[in-house]
Amino acid sequence: MTNLCTDKNIKLKANFLGPKAENSQWLEENINHIFSDWCNWRRNRFPVDGPSISQKNLKEKTLANFQSLIFRQQKNLSNRFESEVPKYSPRYMGHMVSEISLPALFGHIVALLHNPNNSSLSASKVGSLIEQEAIDALSQMIGYPKKGIGHFTSGGTIANFEAIWRARYRLDHSLSFGAYQNKISGSNYSIFEASHLDMELQSNIDETKEYSFVQQGAYKAFGIYQDIFKVNFEGPILIIPSHKHYSWQKAVSLLGLGENSLWTVSLDSQGHMCTRDLIEKIEFAKKTNRPILAVVSVAGTTELGMVDPVAEVQDILDEYKRNGIHIWHHIDAAYGGIYTSMLDEQGSDTKLSSHCEKSFNALKRAESITLDPHKLAMVPYACGAILVKDPKYYSVSQFYAPYLEEQPEETGKWVSTIEGSRPATGASATWMVANTIGLNKDGMGEILSLGLSAKERLIKTLTDKIPELYLLPQSDTNIICFTFLDEDKSIPKANKLTRKIYEEIINGDQFSVSQTTLNKLYYSELITGLEKSWDIKETDDNLYLIRMVIMNPFSISKENQFNYIEEFSSNLLSTYKFFKNY
Repeated sequence: MTNLCTDKNIKLKANFLGPKAENSQWLEENINHIFSDWCNWRRNRFPVDGPSISQKNLKEKTLANFQSLIFRQQKNLSNRFESEVPKYSPRYMGHMVSEISLPALFGHIVALLHNPNNSSLSASKVGSLIEQEAIDALSQMIGYPKKGIGHFTSGGTIANFEAIWRARYRLDHSLSFGAYQNKISGSNYSIFEASHLDMELQSNIDETKEYSFVQQGAYKAFGIYQDIFKVNFEGPILIIPSHKHYSWQKAVSLLGLGENSLWTVSLDSQGHMCTRDLIEKIEFAKKTNRPILAVVSVAGTTELGMVDPVAEVQDILDEYKRNGIHIWHHIDAAYGGIYTSMLDEQGSDTKLSSHCEKSFNALKRAESITLDPHKLAMVPYACGAILVKDPKYYSVSQFYAPYLEEQPEETGKWVSTIEGSRPATGASATWMVANTIGLNKDGMGEILSLGLSAKERLIKTLTDKIPELYLLPQSDTNIICFTFLDEDKSIPKANKLTRKIYEEIINGDQFSVSQTTLNKLYYSELITGLEKSWDIKETDDNLYLIRMVIMNPFSISKENQFNYIEEFSSNLLSTYKFFKNY
């Protein structure tokens, strides 16, 4: 089978078990080493300590019976999980999950066995250091300072919460200082101006606490602001694109800001955030005195894998900052951020579009970034991360826990994380990936490049085999979406047919795909453009699509005995013909 892989990719095959467990012998040897090292560590750590389980205990029938029960239940559990979705296989093209790498698995298991709690250095002497080194590696990949600032989370949702927590701290600090200046020094800031003072203008003096909505509570503080600024203050807002992740709705709910605090920016004809509408939203916020908690752009949307024009968004915010209005920019790169590993030293890659190159190169300009290594970095769940560009952006309200109190220079991450107890598994898995595969062009970048090659091959095969298959031309990453249109060119009819085909695929056991629905309320320009280019005769408010995420590193391989792409395309053609004539 011919493909775009080269001999240098052979080394990458050491990093995966393989669809048929081809590396199983090496895997078992390494797993045995891990458990042997763990047992020897326990035996040798305190040599003067005697055993707590005697040889006589080990020979007791009661112990053997209970061990037999444990073994039976373990086998029961293993057998049940054999019915789990086979996400390791190239046949799985459903959601943003795929094969996990062996280095990541080994790192996860090592940390799991030692079970450190990264909330505090006293509970995680080594795990905390590994976490910092892994954050350094992710920061270097993105282009942030090499000494990274951030921490690991359970996933992108919590990482997004962490970013908004910090953005709120900055805004509250700025607003309370501006209120203090107006009240005491006779300044004349508007509430919008006060909320977006440059970071260097802010103060930590105790007097500003009287004007802080975090310290005083929103209800009391809003009355103070109305008195000082002479406006009916409705609270801050969060500006996000219409293809937002659901975590942002959760965030404003948890912060008690109200649904009207979530302002959505429309999407352009390509499905990206519309920068023109972004400016209009910022100007309207300024006019109505609604401080902006943050502007969020997305690098890799959940539905279509789209990448917003991050550089243009940052250019807009930089211009506001030059005029004294500092607006926090957070990039939700939970999915797409790992694509920065594909960029070379000049920040380019032949597989990425110029739009993606420009956006990925601009990630390093934002105040904060969300990453999910458990997606494209191929580490086990659950593993997200929040990165910030500068130490001053990492600040949050401080808390006190006497049982975790440490020397100031040794303070653990617990004082600045939403989650209290945090495992070291995700950090250790990411550390292993960074130090073996590499978060660079020749490592993860090469693996992701293979995914993009497989996507392009699948697109060509599908469109050659099925002329009635209509593909969304917008595909920034490794996600493809399509529908089926006959000579009637009817969207309602296409939706019905595509849904039947999807249900047939997922009810089978050969391949896994997913589905999504684009609504004109959010994707108006994109859908209108598609209808025009497809010459649609009958429209609908929704466009139902089969969605595929091409992540598996073995989707195309020189040694493949089974042509996954050809087989899927043939099966899809047969299914289409059946339902078309049904």
